Amino acid sequence: GVELEGEGEGEEEERRREESLAHLGELVKLRLPWMNSRSLSVVANACGKLMQKQKQKRMSEEILGHIRHRVNAQLAGFTSRDLENIFWAHGKLRVRLSVEEMDAWLDRLSLGADQMSAKSLVNLLYTCQRLRYRPQPGVMAVLAGCIAENHVSSMGLMSLINVLSSFAHLQKDASAEIVDCINLVTSSITARLEHHSTSSGSSSTATLNLRNVANVIWSFAELQYYPPERVLHLLDRSAAPLIEKEGNPLVLNTYLRACHRLARKPSLDVLEGALAVTEKSFLSMHKSFRRREEGGGGGGLRETSRLIKSLIMLSYEVPQDYLSSLEKGLCEAGFDAVSLHDSLWSFATSGHKVGDDFRTKAVRFFERNAEEIRIGPLCRIFWSMTLLDVSLEDPEVMDRIVALYWQ
Repeated sequence: GVELEGEGEGEEEERRREESLAHLGELVKLRLPWMNSRSLSVVANACGKLMQKQKQKRMSEEILGHIRHRVNAQLAGFTSRDLENIFWAHGKLRVRLSVEEMDAWLDRLSLGADQMSAKSLVNLLYTCQRLRYRPQPGVMAVLAGCIAENHVSSMGLMSLINVLSSFAHLQKDASAEIVDCINLVTSSITARLEHHSTSSGSSSTATLNLRNVANVIWSFAELQYYPPERVLHLLDRSAAPLIEKEGNPLVLNTYLRACHRLARKPSLDVLEGALAVTEKSFLSMHKSFRRREEGGGGGGLRETSRLIKSLIMLSYEVPQDYLSSLEKGLCEAGFDAVSLHDSLWSFATSGHKVGDDFRTKAVRFFERNAEEIRIGPLCRIFWSMTLLDVSLEDPEVMDRIVALYWQ
């Protein structure tokens, strides 16, 4: 009885809180026309921090709409700090702005970038990332220059990784306006990783996890930036012990695919650690198969199929018993388009002979779903099926594919 009463009290408290926020929101909307730029900035910041639930979010969008109108009408009257808060709130709640608005806002923000803290600049780049907005090259050059000149030397490892990741999301490559900053960020990350490798208790790297390390090498690949081999060796050395503790196929795929894009083979410790993760995945999947009912098809082995393909792409010889486990798992769990494509390619490339059960189930899935598969993967599936001597059962499938893509 006590637990139920406590639960009711919690719900009542939450209801009162929502009512208070709603009442406060209505008062704010009434006062918005008379607020100055600093007050509007504070209100926008509060919207980003407080208005997370659906009803509150609708109200916050109304408030931000008014603030946005004021900013656009009086942009010169807003300081960089105030504008940064308002822009951040839009990103936090993913309230869309037009490209023209963001161009104007970022141009204004860049005028005060040299007065911004490292945290503010990192948040600014991340907000652009959340809103899927690429700043103009001139603005990007100013932001990157301020980070390089004023902050890189004193930034923590996680902030440096976040800067690199934002550059990778916002730029197609390591273009001229940011390459100097990337060089400095990479040097600083390297120094901190070297320190970490000699003093594992370092507070600056205590929170480093495998996703962080994968994010660094993924960023290099996205930017088409090739750091010194020493940097890549350090990333491997940092990743290897983390794989054993927290490795999962999704993050490892990010790491290994980035290595492939950089045309380099990671250390044997990383590759063997990734192989061990596939074994754990098979054990986990085997338990879940017993509890599965129909639906979903193959999604559970999607990342494991991708991980085995990643290893083979890097010229690592995956043992036949692992390939057999993947084959058996897919026969039991079913396919999706990704696991079909990656498993067929892996089996064909490594010379693994598939059994009749796999052939039948793979062909039937493919024939039902062929028209939903993009042409690139489709061609690789045909290539793999040819090497594996797997034939279609329905002759009309080819006619439908030809009509879809080549007529």
